[in-house]
Amino acid sequence: MRIVLTRLDASNDYQPFAHVEQARHDNIAARFAMVIDSQNPAFPLGASFRGGEQTLPEAVTNALDASTSAVRTQANTAVTIDADHAKFLIVSIALPIQLLLLGAGPDAMPVVDFAALLDWHVCVLDHRPAYAQASRFPGAKRVMSQPVAQLETHLQSARYDAAVVMSHHLTSDAAYLAALAHSSIPYVGLLGPAPRRARLMADIGSRAEGFHGRLHGPIGLDIGATSPETIALAIVSEIQAVLAGRSGRSFSETTDVPQAAR
Repeated sequence: MRIVLTRLDASNDYQPFAHVEQARHDNIAARFAMVIDSQNPAFPLGASFRGGEQTLPEAVTNALDASTSAVRTQANTAVTIDADHAKFLIVSIALPIQLLLLGAGPDAMPVVDFAALLDWHVCVLDHRPAYAQASRFPGAKRVMSQPVAQLETHLQSARYDAAVVMSHHLTSDAAYLAALAHSSIPYVGLLGPAPRRARLMADIGSRAEGFHGRLHGPIGLDIGATSPETIALAIVSEIQAVLAGRSGRSFSETTDVPQAAR
């Protein structure tokens, strides 16, 4: 194993960490390059680049420029590129999960708490000003009160990885779902039993077709949840599993463990 130690201070503008933090803050897919082996004095070992440097090899520039259209990721991924007698590590920056919580009732509070512990960025939105109070959700990045009819406009200027509908108000939930049907949010969760989901899908009519493969209702993993806290755990766990492309099953059921040892 080889470990590269690089200085991180004001002289190098705290790069590439400042670039990583800015990308995470702005919720924008980005990459950086770091030299991990070199026989070229123009690219010293440990140097980092963010793109735009005219001296970079074309292959490295192309890899960094591709960040503008990169797929958002919740895990750091990296590839190496050999060019101009140097080896560059191209790192895709992991972005926090962006969660939209539609409904600010008491049971939404533990959902925000669990999500905040995972460093997710949560936006809580409710049409009821008495519920949409920032003081009730210290872990949320944003708490908003606005009419349900404005959600579609909000979604045009925001980007989320997951949305949870839990206002406990049938008419409002139908309007939330109608707006979400036209979004590209990969995970949409709906609180409540299956008959309620069926009624809401009927209420929004043809828009229900927009949820093919991404609506999860009843929401959450089957962990025997009965309290607001355990329900919140089930919700956050399912979002994590779905966005990671995992089943949410026990590890003991996914590994080759002899039956007698279980």
